[in-house]
Amino acid sequence: MPITDDFQVIHTASIIINRDERQRSKIDTGSLRDSIRRNGLISPVVVTRDLVLVAGERRLTACRELGHETIAVRFVEDLSPLELMIIELEENLKRSDLPWQDEVKAVAKLHELYCTITPGWSQVQSAEALSIAGSYLSSILRVARELDDPRISTATGVMPAYNVLARIDERRIGDAVGAIMDAGEEIFAPPSIPAPPLKPGEKAPPKATVIAAPAESILQTSFFSWAPQYTGPRFNFIHCDFPYGMNVFGGAMSGRDKWATTAQGKAPYSDSKEDYWNLIACLCDNLDRIMSPQGHLMFWFSMEHYVATLEAFRKQAPSLIFSPFPLVWVKSDNVGILPDSNRGPRRVYETALVASREDRFIVKPVGNAIFAPTNKDHHPSTKPEPVLKHFFQMFVDENTTLFDPTCGSASALRAAECLGAKRVLGLESDIEHHANACSALKLFRTLRAAANLLAKPEPLPAP
Repeated sequence: MPITDDFQVIHTASIIINRDERQRSKIDTGSLRDSIRRNGLISPVVVTRDLVLVAGERRLTACRELGHETIAVRFVEDLSPLELMIIELEENLKRSDLPWQDEVKAVAKLHELYCTITPGWSQVQSAEALSIAGSYLSSILRVARELDDPRISTATGVMPAYNVLARIDERRIGDAVGAIMDAGEEIFAPPSIPAPPLKPGEKAPPKATVIAAPAESILQTSFFSWAPQYTGPRFNFIHCDFPYGMNVFGGAMSGRDKWATTAQGKAPYSDSKEDYWNLIACLCDNLDRIMSPQGHLMFWFSMEHYVATLEAFRKQAPSLIFSPFPLVWVKSDNVGILPDSNRGPRRVYETALVASREDRFIVKPVGNAIFAPTNKDHHPSTKPEPVLKHFFQMFVDENTTLFDPTCGSASALRAAECLGAKRVLGLESDIEHHANACSALKLFRTLRAAANLLAKPEPLPAP
């Protein structure tokens, strides 16, 4: 205990330890013994008037091992209420069945009391008094500040909880750096150079269209035309569900006629290999203007292009670090492509690559596979919202800004907002799909607002 005054010195051999009543069966004095040898005993042990030990068995044992014939003691009757509280908390920490949340509360309270009793008390001294490592104490105090955070409610111990908060801290730092860089680019952008005067009869060239951050969440436009002109805030999570380049909707029985294409009667992106690689090239060419310095990419693809897709990203976007293990959605309703019923199985799963930029931490780990049925109510290749919500738990928190260049039914936008994303933006070229996506997102937001209102009803006015 951090008490160095008002004590007495008695023989170490005269102190009685009631072993049957003590909670510790083994005493490890290694680090404490070295500390006492160097610095002496900082905190007296506590005994009754009959010299029965109340608190400080580890300190007493260390002094005996060092050959100290005497030791400083405090009598329990002379202790202040704060000091008695310290004793109670110290003894409570010795329980073998103590839940980790109670350990965190007790250690944080003890450190606070130590600092109250002894001005200038440090974390190092608290760690020595509690016989724990200084780094572990720092972790406990970090967790104690956000012990009520629901994101650590399912943690199995102090360190798993600390790791969750450490990832959150690291992501916040990365997001703050990205915001500063975005602001800096706008503030310190070089001044525009005036165009030279026109010659007689010469026409002025058309002005370039600059696309800033839109107020809408879903834009009806092509990624090819939008990406090179965008100058707004960058996104720390990009979800890509490009056509796979396999001509899935090319056959007469594919369901292609169910969906309108565009006003011109031609789909904005075909499912050809050419468009697949062109979309990847467009993403990579404009990655710096779209993606934050730290961020995640989730990219759906066909296993037929697995190696070639990774190679394309490696060459065109080397700042992206890809995990070799894809995420897997297994279609529980057994819907999938059957290339050859005589020679192979039905393909009833889809895969997504995960990449990080600047080794960005995830929010929390989840299983890399999920079983869920298909849903084609709003789009022929929708990734169901439950699937996306499961995987998005790794990437989405309150600071997430999500961009989906081909958002389809907007299921990715809804999943991200459900998990608390700060901002979402999707592009959809097809007129009908855009209208369906806007309607679905509007309905989702309305129902979510209603649910929040029911969960937290407004107080009734006073009569």
